[in-house]
Amino acid sequence: MQTRDLDDDDRRIIQALRADGRMPYRDLAAYTGINYSTARRKAIALIESGVIDITTIVNRVATGERVSAAVGVCVNGPLDDILKRLANIDEVLIVTSCAGRFDLFLDIESASDDSMRTLLYDTIRHIPGIVSTETFHYMRLAKVPFSWMLPKGG
Repeated sequence: MQTRDLDDDDRRIIQALRADGRMPYRDLAAYTGINYSTARRKAIALIESGVIDITTIVNRVATGERVSAAVGVCVNGPLDDILKRLANIDEVLIVTSCAGRFDLFLDIESASDDSMRTLLYDTIRHIPGIVSTETFHYMRLAKVPFSWMLPKGG
């Protein structure tokens, strides 16, 4: 994915759409103080470029239907193949390489404690190059990814 610089108008549009992703373009223009045609053009460009995606997100943990955890992963060898394998597992929601005690950090979700155990022990730990994992079971979610804030421009 190609990166894209965001200007102040883009940031105002993103913040407005975070509050109401179904906001009509006329309301978006009024809310952001940007003229209608510019607001519409910029919002469409943000969507088409993949910078934003207007979607419905269900917090399945809040419904009691899912078990979530973070997993720190230590690896031996090149990361690319391991990253691809982890990214192809449906229950792995976020995969990121990081600095510090772990080489990778995952957010995972499963239907039950039993399926979480299977995911960790039979799937993730058997990927070649994974040396060890440490799991952090989420007891309660107070903030979920769709609430992440857009950093200030600069």
